[in-house]
Amino acid sequence: MERAGGIRVSIFVALFMLMGSAPVAAETVCRVIDDYGNPVECVVVRVTAGDEKVPFAETDQNGRFSITEQLCANNPVFRVEPKGENHFRSQVYACEAAIKNPTFTILVTNKNILANLSWNAKYFEEQNACATAAMIYNDIYQRARAFDEVLAEEAKRKVIALFARHLGNNTPTVYDPLQKKDVIGPSFQQDIKNFQRVSAIPETGNIDMRTLRKAAATSVGRYMFTRVKD
Repeated sequence: MERAGGIRVSIFVALFMLMGSAPVAAETVCRVIDDYGNPVECVVVRVTAGDEKVPFAETDQNGRFSITEQLCANNPVFRVEPKGENHFRSQVYACEAAIKNPTFTILVTNKNILANLSWNAKYFEEQNACATAAMIYNDIYQRARAFDEVLAEEAKRKVIALFARHLGNNTPTVYDPLQKKDVIGPSFQQDIKNFQRVSAIPETGNIDMRTLRKAAATSVGRYMFTRVKD
């Protein structure tokens, strides 16, 4: 009896040791931040084979959430969705890339940034500071075109109109029947190239951020988190 009892105890101890030595699934703590490193509240969802989105985590007050190898085994990708007042493009990320990176960080644009940029752009437009207003509207366009087509198109129209005013061009656009919309006309494009040549920057003929920053003599970053006042 004592021998049988000893065998049972030995088996129990062996099983306990085996269970205790089982490998633990790897886990990575990811972080979601905005342009300036501030944490962003969001919902994290796994994307199934049938393209179904199933929430599995929410970021904490520091913008952090965890992802495990077990989740990655069944779902190759996950998606970060806006929550509450945040407004940014929902994007898909590879689980494998996240699990292999101990400091996996996701950068998104916060809605408050767009609100501040819009307020400041309107302010400079009213003050007839056309170059600065155009620069800010261009940043709004770049941010919004992925998730708000209406806002993006309106911002793009503002960029063209305001930069044309800055260069003294009264007819910046012509109607293109193929695209069925107004596009930058040849006279305005030449004005842009002339400005770029005088400013010693590439003569692309496009209203890009480098051109706008040269005209505004400032950067858009200062207008993201604060609103200018009189």
